[in-house]
Amino acid sequence: MKTSLEIINKLSDKEAVKLDSQLVELALVDEIKKSMNKALSEKNAYSKMATSIITQLDALNNGVKMWNKSLVEAQSLISNLVIKAKEIGVETPKEVLNYENVIKEGISDTVKYQIIISKMKNDLPKQ
Repeated sequence: MKTSLEIINKLSDKEAVKLDSQLVELALVDEIKKSMNKALSEKNAYSKMATSIITQLDALNNGVKMWNKSLVEAQSLISNLVIKAKEIGVETPKEVLNYENVIKEGISDTVKYQIIISKMKNDLPKQ
């Protein structure tokens, strides 16, 4: 900076003002470049995190689908048991009937989870 001041002092006032404004412009351009590089770096970091989150959401969604499939299979087995019990004239065990409530709640939960997962994925800005 000392050198800049010496040069400016040796120049005419008009030339000094012109040089001074160019120095200010260069300083602003450097600041803008620095700021943009920081912003781009942060965008890259965000993109990596978003990709990781999407991968995890996909894995979670697959797990929820498997959970739902297991519940539907269990519900089918219970339905078959209830039908067969009626056919042969015996009561369906209360424990089995209690499972139906658990299954209904579970299926409702899986639907809610899938909606939440889908919304979370859709709410992430596109890469």
